[in-house]
Amino acid sequence: MNNIANLMPEWQAGGGPGIKPARKAINPELVRTLFLKYCPTGYVIDETNKKLIDTLISYFAGDPAFNHHGLVQNQADISKGLYLYGPYGVGKSLLMEIFHQVGTELYNIRISNGMCFKSTSSLTVNQGYLDRANPTLQFDLATYNEGIIYFDDLGAENEVYGKDLLMQGILQERERLRWRTLVTTNLNPGQFNDKYGERLGARLPDMCNLISVKGPNRRSI
Repeated sequence: MNNIANLMPEWQAGGGPGIKPARKAINPELVRTLFLKYCPTGYVIDETNKKLIDTLISYFAGDPAFNHHGLVQNQADISKGLYLYGPYGVGKSLLMEIFHQVGTELYNIRISNGMCFKSTSSLTVNQGYLDRANPTLQFDLATYNEGIIYFDDLGAENEVYGKDLLMQGILQERERLRWRTLVTTNLNPGQFNDKYGERLGARLPDMCNLISVKGPNRRSI
C-alpha cells in the first residue's frame, strides 16, 4: 500500500501544519548498540566513515552538539533534516537503512519516537504517481508532505510526463510546513539548485544539515 499515512506512527500522521516533531534526547550509546546490531555482516567501520557514523548516531539521539566532528557544511541544527550527498557506492543509503531499523525498534519498544521515520525513494514516489490510476495502489501524493520522511536517491527521478518535477513540489510543501526531511543523493547542493530551482536551492540549508559523504566504493569492499 502506498498511502504512507497508514505506515506512520499516530504522533506523526496526526500532526498539523507548522509542527516540527520534538527531539527528545536519548542515550547515544543505546543508538550505537542498535546501530551495530543492524549493521549487515561484513560491514566495515574505518577511518573514512567512523566520524560520519558517530555524527549520525548523535544526531538521531537528539544531541544538539551532534556536529562535534564538524562535518555539517552549513549551520548545524538538530531540528533540521539531513542531506547526505556523495558519489555512488560510498554507503549513504545503507547508513540510512540501518538508522531506519534502529528508529523502528526504538519506537516499538516505546523508548523514543524521535528516530521513527518513513523510508521511500524519489523513484518510488514518481512511479506511484504514474500508476495512480490503479485503484489497488491507493496512492495519495499529499501524504508525502507530512511526517518525517527519508527520500533515497533524490535526483534520480525523471520529469513526470516531460514537464513537472514531482519531488520539487513535495520538497517545497514540506519546507513550507517545516517537516523534517532526510535525503540521500548524488547531487551536491549546487546540482540540487540546478535541478530543483534557485528558490528551493536557497532554502535547502535551512531545511537540512548538509553533509558530504566520501570514501571508497563500499559495494566493492
